[in-house]
Amino acid sequence: MSTGDRRWGVRAYDYWRDYQTDIRSEYPWRQPRRSRSPRSPEPAPRSPPPPPPPAPALPAKPESSSRRQTGPDAAYLALATQPSLPDASSRKLLVLDLNGTLLLRGPRSQQRASRFGPKTPRVRSVFPRPYIPAFREYLFTPETREWLDTMVWSSAQPHSVQDMVDHVFGDDSDGLVAVWDRKSLGLSSAEYHQKTVTTKDLSKPWKFLPLGFSPAELDSTHDAELESSSTLHSALTTLLLDDSPHKAMLQPYNHVCIPEYDSTRRKLDLDSLAAMAESQSQGYGEESEVPSVTLLGAAQVDTEPFDATLLAVVGILDEIKHQSNVAGWIRAGGLWGKGGSSHATTSPSAASLLSHHGVSNQLESSSDEQPSESARRRGKKRQRQHPQTVATRQEQTNVAHGDTAGNDAYTTSELVTAAASEKEAMPYNSLWFQDPPTVAYWVARGRRALDELGIANEHGLSP
Repeated sequence: MSTGDRRWGVRAYDYWRDYQTDIRSEYPWRQPRRSRSPRSPEPAPRSPPPPPPPAPALPAKPESSSRRQTGPDAAYLALATQPSLPDASSRKLLVLDLNGTLLLRGPRSQQRASRFGPKTPRVRSVFPRPYIPAFREYLFTPETREWLDTMVWSSAQPHSVQDMVDHVFGDDSDGLVAVWDRKSLGLSSAEYHQKTVTTKDLSKPWKFLPLGFSPAELDSTHDAELESSSTLHSALTTLLLDDSPHKAMLQPYNHVCIPEYDSTRRKLDLDSLAAMAESQSQGYGEESEVPSVTLLGAAQVDTEPFDATLLAVVGILDEIKHQSNVAGWIRAGGLWGKGGSSHATTSPSAASLLSHHGVSNQLESSSDEQPSESARRRGKKRQRQHPQTVATRQEQTNVAHGDTAGNDAYTTSELVTAAASEKEAMPYNSLWFQDPPTVAYWVARGRRALDELGIANEHGLSP
């Protein structure tokens, strides 16, 4: 081998060695482990993976279905038997339902599929009940707020509740002491997303309102506060306004049951509004006759052109203001007023519901009429064929979309329909709002209470 060849070999080796050194320093993972130079830096250790996100909390602390009460306890019933005396010094609490009580929600809109994420729930159109403007002004006028606390408790989901509150109360929603939704009902995760029969336990607002949070926000840090908290309200001072009798199953004598505001009633209101507009356009003025609205399922026809339920509620609240025991007043038949043709010794709506749940022995019946033997046999046959009525059939309906959950399956419309079709099978007393003289009495008193406060009787209805 010549000297030139040896020099060329040395230079080639130097070039190869320098190239390998550069590769090791810049790309250590590309070389085999055995050929890695001891002088090359070690790769930086990988950081540990981030911890998994915490599991999402349930909508509310679920209550075991086996532990849930199915009726009022003995202490509550004992308190309800105490007579109510004239007393305007105690503050009262009004618990308001939304859908079917203060408003009607329109049909659900179709959701479009999205490629960029989950579907966002769409809120439904809202149609307030007639006389909502007057009712709202009555609740939040300074004279009323001196003796009445008002809260909203709906079985709908949070986004729907917020939308309904905005439509009904607007800027006055700041006057509500609390707004609770479906998370505060104590449902399991499966029940939360189903159309199921729900119950509003009034002992929850009695316990949680002084603390300033809802049952959905309860955790271990609030245990000490719950034990030391004082009670502002009780069965003596609370009124639940709801169209579903089952909601008040635990405190039936604190419930003012009203007819559900559904599409049928809204159509009657719109027909009256159109007839009134046509009469005014023809120059007959506001005093011209308009079609009357069938009074909440009763046989008679009332002279009110629109659904006047909220005016009647104002009249009831004006009376409740002067009572020392709300539960005792309702149990004694106070809802029937001074002009009612029926004078029950107990709350008719409570008696109907609780007898349907097998605890009618705790209530006094308001009717002495006994069905015949043939009617009793037909009733037993129907009970075997339909052991549970509309409520249970609706309870078994699973709703796929979260926006639809929260419509209680047991409302007065379905209750009245079931009573009419199965009159012999289900013990059923007439409700206060089915008696025209009773409703007329409370509507007149409600109008008088609004006039005393200088509040206009505006129906606020729009097509």
